[in-house]
Amino acid sequence: FNGAFAIIPDYLDGYYSSGFVPSLDFHSNLILPEFFIQNIGREAYYRNLESIASGSGSKLIHESTILELPISLPCLEEQQRIADFLSLFDEQIEAQKAALNALQRMKKAMLQQMFV
Repeated sequence: FNGAFAIIPDYLDGYYSSGFVPSLDFHSNLILPEFFIQNIGREAYYRNLESIASGSGSKLIHESTILELPISLPCLEEQQRIADFLSLFDEQIEAQKAALNALQRMKKAMLQQMFV
């Protein structure tokens, strides 16, 4: 699993997925999905989960096990601030990756032109 967590958009709510893909509904008065993803998506957190994952090939964690995991829950307002703050970093990381990919493509194109 190695951090393979995602929030399913509302327009896909109600569709079925594989039994190998646990899905959870959130009570928005207790925990925000964005906060949950940022929290358990940390490598330090999910690496600790590998010891409880089951399966010989593709390992997974059963939904009931996920529901028993300890998680610190600040108030909803603080959860939103944390999720928003970390999402900004994610956006910047993605933008930098895109810029790096563009530079790598430009370098490749220039090298091809130089040695034709």
